[in-house]
Amino acid sequence: MAKGNDYQSLTKGLLFALLLDRLFPSNFWGVGKSVSPRDEPAQYYSDRQYHPTIPYYPSITVTYLICRAIYKLIRYATFPLFEEILEELKKHYDPSIGCYGSIVIKPPLLDTYEVQCKIRHTANALRLKLMFRDIDKTFFNALNYILSKVSSDGGWPAAPDSKESDPYTTAIVLSTLQMIVDNADLLWEEGLPDKTVQRIRIYIRRGVNFLKQFFKEKRFWYFITAKRKGKFIIHTARVLGEFPHLWKYDKDLFKKALNVILSYKKEDGWPEMPGEAPTIEATITVSWSLFNVLRLIDDSTLKDTVKKVAQEGLNTVMDHLLSRLKRGEEVIMYNVEIAFLLELMGALHDIKISPDEALLILNKSDRCFVHIKLGK
Repeated sequence: MAKGNDYQSLTKGLLFALLLDRLFPSNFWGVGKSVSPRDEPAQYYSDRQYHPTIPYYPSITVTYLICRAIYKLIRYATFPLFEEILEELKKHYDPSIGCYGSIVIKPPLLDTYEVQCKIRHTANALRLKLMFRDIDKTFFNALNYILSKVSSDGGWPAAPDSKESDPYTTAIVLSTLQMIVDNADLLWEEGLPDKTVQRIRIYIRRGVNFLKQFFKEKRFWYFITAKRKGKFIIHTARVLGEFPHLWKYDKDLFKKALNVILSYKKEDGWPEMPGEAPTIEATITVSWSLFNVLRLIDDSTLKDTVKKVAQEGLNTVMDHLLSRLKRGEEVIMYNVEIAFLLELMGALHDIKISPDEALLILNKSDRCFVHIKLGK
């Protein structure tokens, strides 16, 4: 069983690994696997699973998830890294459309690029800006873009030109809209009309109805863009974890989705798909989802059950990671899973990293980038 000092030291080590995974010099993250410990950052492009022939710059969605995890650990909104990320975010904005997206490199001119709009990236850009109180004209333009892309069934598609609503994209948008509603007073001072807030509330309820109808038909959720739609265990967990406010809008649907997730738990964690063996990656994802819904559940019995299961999942992950690290073996995970793990450890064991400590870790990772650039 992992001890308190184990959690604290591993948290700092994982934070360092995440910082090494930035795509220098952008300070963003993409979709890739992180190795801890190691001496140099990974090189990869975001969204490659959707467009394998087109290289992309980093992902706003991945960057948001990682920034959220780091922010929860240090609780310091003016941390230098966050300010640099907000500056980089400007490059991912298309003023002609009012959206955020992936930056597409135009070979052979590597300094030529264009922004390809993505609904989920736009939503997560809004979450980044709201988290760090960076409210400007682009925020409201991006909000209008999102509202304009809603489908007739109340959901949002993964791609702007798609006709098929995607549960995962819808959950991200709903979480963003809920965040806006929860910060309505702040945004009103910045120019958000009350009538827009009322309109957003209607969009949220329509989006919840889409999730309900999809679940009623499929008995789970999955990512429309995923090649293996059978990963519905972790996909259902991701949807629920992204939009825990579902508890507020439809407790019955929330409980049904939760029961699907809990029903596939095994002694050593969760599998990605039915019939497969549990994996550390899936166990991290599901445990994070369970933790993320805890703050909204007001049923004490259910809350205790969910917390117990989330803690069991974290214990399984920690025992696995620590045993490998003690044997001197590399630990390889997707950086989003590391972000989820940081949130889990921070919340369930009240782990915090002071801004000064975080700055030391950031500076250490920056020195690694300089050494790599100089060929050292």
